[in-house]
Amino acid sequence: MHPQVPPGSGQRLKFILDRQDHFDGEVRIDIVGLPAGFAAASPVVIAAGHIEATRVIRSSRLAPEPKPKQEDWLQVAVLASTSVNGELVTKTVGHLCEIKRLQPATVRIRLVPDDLKSLSAHGGLVILWRSMITAKGTGERNGFGGVIKVDVNNLPHGVIVENLGLSGLLIRAKETKR
Repeated sequence: MHPQVPPGSGQRLKFILDRQDHFDGEVRIDIVGLPAGFAAASPVVIAAGHIEATRVIRSSRLAPEPKPKQEDWLQVAVLASTSVNGELVTKTVGHLCEIKRLQPATVRIRLVPDDLKSLSAHGGLVILWRSMITAKGTGERNGFGGVIKVDVNNLPHGVIVENLGLSGLLIRAKETKR
């Protein structure tokens, strides 16, 4: 695993569980100790009965100074926690390799709620139980003129994206929102 992340953007990380001994419970994965200039959507929760989940690791628009060294990346820990027979069990399951910063992405997408009260302090969407919000996909085109296809993946159980049509969310050529 050698993720590469454009500044001001993110890259998906997939976590796959190897379930053993008939264990079928929920597992929480935390990514801790990321160097300055990087952030991860954490925790990652792999629901009971499931074997995988994805999250995003992000790089700030500004390059961190000083640039993280290989030793800094060795300090990043991936921790898995679950309840076994009523007791919390946490184990270190690995480390992230060094993450390289790429050139700026040709396309950067954000989901922006129509009601800004549905925007969290960290830029995520807040959806209350048994409620609905509307949001627009906005695209920042850094020289890209084609159609942008936006997928919405790895939503919590019970969260449904409606009214996307057969092709999903498409931002047409030369447009910046949909």
